[in-house]
Amino acid sequence: MLANIKRSAASLSKVYVIVVCGILTALGIVLRSAAIPITATNRLTLTFIAIAAAGYLLGCVPAVIVGILIDLLGFIVNPMGAYFPGFTLSAALTGFIYGFFLYRRPLKTMIFWIILAQLAVTIGVHVVLNTIWLSMMYEKAYAIFSSARIIKNAALFIPHTAIIFAVTALLDKTKIASRL
Repeated sequence: MLANIKRSAASLSKVYVIVVCGILTALGIVLRSAAIPITATNRLTLTFIAIAAAGYLLGCVPAVIVGILIDLLGFIVNPMGAYFPGFTLSAALTGFIYGFFLYRRPLKTMIFWIILAQLAVTIGVHVVLNTIWLSMMYEKAYAIFSSARIIKNAALFIPHTAIIFAVTALLDKTKIASRL
């Protein structure tokens, strides 16, 4: 695993990798801008697609950068509420998790790794960390936000897993990963 992290960090010296990071960042910003609000503190976005693709194609380090850039530039382009650095940390951690679990995995075992990655992102980032950030921002108890966020994220687990699998299968067929 450490070798994959080092390999992904070293790949940032390649122009092709930087271009793919830029394309995925731009895609993530567009997907973030098309968010659908559910409540004042809950919204649906498809940003995870760009970050998961970065993790699958490029590994941990570039996916962390893509996650951070999507959060920061996405906020500049289309601010949704106040900026809070905790969400940038969450985006970085999401990129790390997807890169850790999905980078250089064979397609035949990919569904297993996607499920593990999505469990880690759903529970660790969306339910725990992001709920902490919301309770800090709005100065309300964690429990006020947690029930709605648990329901939303439980309902989205299977669709997100299926979308990530479809995207990784499509990327595998294009053989783009072999160029990186």
